[in-house]
Amino acid sequence: MSDENTKREPLLLKSMTGWFPSHHNLLEFLQELELKSPDGRHLINYDVAERVASFLTVPKVDPNQIQVVGCSSSDGSHPISDCLSPSEDTWWISGAESMPGGKGSEFVEFQLHPTNIRRLSRVGIHIPPLPQGPLSVRDFVIQAFDGTVWETISPTWRCENVPEMQYFAFDSPGVDVQLLRVVCLSNQLHEFYNNRLVTFNFNRVGFYSVAFE
Repeated sequence: MSDENTKREPLLLKSMTGWFPSHHNLLEFLQELELKSPDGRHLINYDVAERVASFLTVPKVDPNQIQVVGCSSSDGSHPISDCLSPSEDTWWISGAESMPGGKGSEFVEFQLHPTNIRRLSRVGIHIPPLPQGPLSVRDFVIQAFDGTVWETISPTWRCENVPEMQYFAFDSPGVDVQLLRVVCLSNQLHEFYNNRLVTFNFNRVGFYSVAFE
């Protein structure tokens, strides 16, 4: 079995107790099926099981294949490709007046693979916390493109005011997607806008970087 196959996870097939945890488990299940032809020959050997399993599994996302492909707006301070850099010397910030009162729907769009879907288990976001990062994203969702429309595939997640990368996990076994958007709904100062404690202009949103696993 190749290294690539050991990293794959099933897309649709379920056992009686839940999702198969790995490509190997799915392969074993297929080999154990007592499927026979009318003349008594076994229809599933290892080669057949491997081929069937390859059609029923989706590889995990590979960080080396991810690309930033667009955004709703940008202040132009850094290339949007820097959204994937772990550096704190670069960042993405939306355009001027794009988040009135610290609230809106500004996004960065990512491609997980050039041609196929990939299994995504969790998303990480790294922000500069207050007081350094008043524009940092607070509430956000993940949207995926189904070939026709963009659909929200996550709950509304909240970034806490901490300096570490924060991870947000999808329900097991994850989601299978090729194109997705990180859609920012509010910045860290949105709450203060609502309480009328901020009167100056922080009508944008941003973050240091995003990670996909």
